[in-house]
Amino acid sequence: MMFEVLAKRAFLLLAFLFSGGISLTAQSVDFKILQPFDRVYYNSNIPTVEVMARAGRYFNSHGELECTINSGDSVLYRFSQYFMAAMGDSAKLSFSFNLSPGFYRVDLKSEGRHIGGCVIGYEPEMIETDAEIPDDGGSFGQYWSEKIEELSTYPKLASEKKIKELSKGSRDIYKVSINSYGGRSIECYYSVPRQKGRYKAVVRLVNLSDSLTFEKLGRQLASDTLSDRIILAAQVGESIDVVRLIDFLQEKEEVLLGNIFAEGCGKAAARAMIASAIDKRIAAVALFAPVSEYADLDTPLYGNLYVAAENIDKPVLFGVDMDGAIADPSENFALYNRLKCEKSYYIFPDKERLLLWDSLKRNFFDKNTR
Repeated sequence: MMFEVLAKRAFLLLAFLFSGGISLTAQSVDFKILQPFDRVYYNSNIPTVEVMARAGRYFNSHGELECTINSGDSVLYRFSQYFMAAMGDSAKLSFSFNLSPGFYRVDLKSEGRHIGGCVIGYEPEMIETDAEIPDDGGSFGQYWSEKIEELSTYPKLASEKKIKELSKGSRDIYKVSINSYGGRSIECYYSVPRQKGRYKAVVRLVNLSDSLTFEKLGRQLASDTLSDRIILAAQVGESIDVVRLIDFLQEKEEVLLGNIFAEGCGKAAARAMIASAIDKRIAAVALFAPVSEYADLDTPLYGNLYVAAENIDKPVLFGVDMDGAIADPSENFALYNRLKCEKSYYIFPDKERLLLWDSLKRNFFDKNTR
């Protein structure tokens, strides 16, 4: 299928972090981890780490380089190689090893000092979870159907206030409060192109802990130059709140129905993921490093992301943080591999995440606009 090809051909931008160099006693040596484009290995490609040791201009250099391959807190391999390099010249060292599907941390030391490291992956599309996944038996859908029915008994009571100081460009920005399940209020920013028309709409979910980020959202939305979409940015406490946001958009005459999308990062991505499994009105979803709010043993069926993944029937764009700053990449791929829908993934470093991910999301939503 085309989506299988997309998943396997997706561009991989990998987190490959390293220290520029280190001075040793009585000699100067700069170590550099070589950075070929692809550090995720597939099929018969043997994982290999190559390091260049460059001597200083005035000294011959020699020493020992130690390489460890780590899975979590466990050391899988420990290698060492001796090197010699004439002054101003370099010596190339290479470490190869076998791995099971997963992501691993490589650390390098010389003379007892840490000089660099990187993250590598092996056969990510074969990674499986160690957690026991409960049998759905249809109860996931039943639970959420009942929850959505209960939600309908709570009036939206949406209030909107135009923020004049932010509505000076090509977009009008509103502060919106929407009544949700249990009577709790969802605070949102609603950004609409000033030119009359019907537009696709993106529900941008923000983590509750990102209060400073949320306060800045209004100004960010006001400076957005995209003129072909509506953005509803909101902090939500539960996945059912996302359904209420969709209710709000469905009643807006400027929204092009059938073209409502959702996105989120971390725990917000987890809520977007569950919402996409239970609300057919979401056309496609972009998830960056989704993180469950529950410990494995305490995860209720209705909040289990693996069960939710199997219930999603729309295109999914999946972003994986290679260095694991937000979510463990192995756990994210175990989740990605449970998806049965059209899907594609991208792996890239966190330091470049914002710019690259924004571009990927825009193109993804454009591609899935009907």
